[in-house]
Amino acid sequence: MLALLGELHWKRGEPAVAKRYWEQALELEPQKAKTLSNLALACWIEGQRQRAVELWREATRSPEAPAETWVNLARAYEQLGETARARRVYRELLGREDADPAHRQQARERLRSLGEGLMNDPS
Repeated sequence: MLALLGELHWKRGEPAVAKRYWEQALELEPQKAKTLSNLALACWIEGQRQRAVELWREATRSPEAPAETWVNLARAYEQLGETARARRVYRELLGREDADPAHRQQARERLRSLGEGLMNDPS
């Protein structure tokens, strides 16, 4: 319920309120990947870059983590100038069986833009 309230406030354009709800939700379910990912995004927007990266990394440890978690983590690494880490995260995303085609394509495109050609890539 708290995580849903966080999402509601996020959609209303109230990231600080959303963040508080997500933090409370994580006190009850500390390993909830979607909540970790949502909180990470709110932290990133507030300028808490290191905390955001740590939360996204923690979220990616869960098999339930949504694919955008990997995309957000990789983009964060790119913005922080950590290209090797960004590449690794994009490759991890490509290795996930549950990643949808749009996220896979996004990972391929970012890897190409980071100078990494993909062998046997049909797209």
